[in-house]
Amino acid sequence: MKNKPKILSLARERLGVAFIVMCICIYTIMLICNLLTGLCVDDFSYFNDFSANGERIDSFWRIFPSLSAHMQKMNGRTIAHFFVHLFLFLPLPVFKIINPAMFTALLIILCRLSSPKCKPHTLIFPVIFSLVWIFTPAFGQTVLWVDGAINYLWGVVFGFLFLLPFIKYFLYGEKIKSIGGGILFAICGFIAGGYMENASAAFISMAAILLIAGAASRKTRPAVVHYIAYAASLGGFLFMALAPAERKNKLAEMTPGMLRANFITALEQLKKLWIPILILTVLFVIAVHIKTKKEILILASILTIGALVANFIMSLAQYYPDRAAFSVIILIVAACSVLLGEILKKEHSPRLAINAAAACLFVCCTYFLITGINDVYQTHLLQKTNIQTIADCKDAGVLDVELPMIYPKTKYSALYDLKYLDTQDHASWPNAGMAAYYKVDTIIGIP
Repeated sequence: MKNKPKILSLARERLGVAFIVMCICIYTIMLICNLLTGLCVDDFSYFNDFSANGERIDSFWRIFPSLSAHMQKMNGRTIAHFFVHLFLFLPLPVFKIINPAMFTALLIILCRLSSPKCKPHTLIFPVIFSLVWIFTPAFGQTVLWVDGAINYLWGVVFGFLFLLPFIKYFLYGEKIKSIGGGILFAICGFIAGGYMENASAAFISMAAILLIAGAASRKTRPAVVHYIAYAASLGGFLFMALAPAERKNKLAEMTPGMLRANFITALEQLKKLWIPILILTVLFVIAVHIKTKKEILILASILTIGALVANFIMSLAQYYPDRAAFSVIILIVAACSVLLGEILKKEHSPRLAINAAAACLFVCCTYFLITGINDVYQTHLLQKTNIQTIADCKDAGVLDVELPMIYPKTKYSALYDLKYLDTQDHASWPNAGMAAYYKVDTIIGIP
């Protein structure tokens, strides 16, 4: 009995080391993928000032008039595209180093949801990575592409940073006491609220439910800073939604026929995620069966509601690309993490079945990991060849360049299901942006 505390302490230390090793491995994998992912489509446009006829942004302060014009011409995601402008103005390796850290941070947040007060179970982190790697729609567009990653991946990270204090208040009655922490909380609220249409709506909705549920289940009321941060999130959302270009370019025509068609599209998008939804359902049934704490079941339900909000609010959008479902799958995985973490704490949980299912998941993830990274590498080689072709043409005095099209095979390449180049009109998007970046007259794609 005397050795028991030492054994427990050693187990905790080993778990901490394992967690750090897994984080380093994930960061390394994502760093390699980021380094192999080249610039594409919208990236070339965001090197330039939208207010100055396509002139290159050559100073930090030129970002702000460009954002003002962006609100008039493109959409209301001013906060997200501030970061896009910023990291394309900075040396590109800066983004390549930070972006894998953002992805790793997201996995850490999801992992911590499984056990907010103590170290999570060793199985949680690889399970979360596998679910995200296998089931994320348009993985390359949302995690590796500069413009896409800053919009989708970073938006969800900011959303969770805003949501975590609400979760801690709901679960434990914790409040932010420091002035600095309150200020950061409010800033995160504004950023999360004004970052990305469907993700922002989801996090604002979940924060409201957590605030109400926490106030109803606890004797202490939420701190004033919770209300301030929530108001800031609403202010951020209005700042994004009321931009002239947001209403013109993002909102669908508000007719019964269009809304019905868009709702069916959102339903079909949810259908594509039927396997992670099935996993979540099974975990929920197991959690109920082993009498998991009521608060855990409610939290998982709230995260699931957030996923549904993120999905079905796209019924109001003009179109619903696969990459817009990023917040949907991440919130489903978050709900799975909450339930799985609690299930693994129970002595009478079906450990054998869970371990067997996890092993199958890891085998599948290994296959998709190898084929996905290979496709990213193959796409990198093709882009590198085309860049060399442009350089050779410039050296030969040829400024009207023809480039073969690139057709990646998997969703792990950022160019998968994106328009690499137009094959008909050299002046159209994204040809003009690429031509301006490489300083040639025209670029056209060859089928």
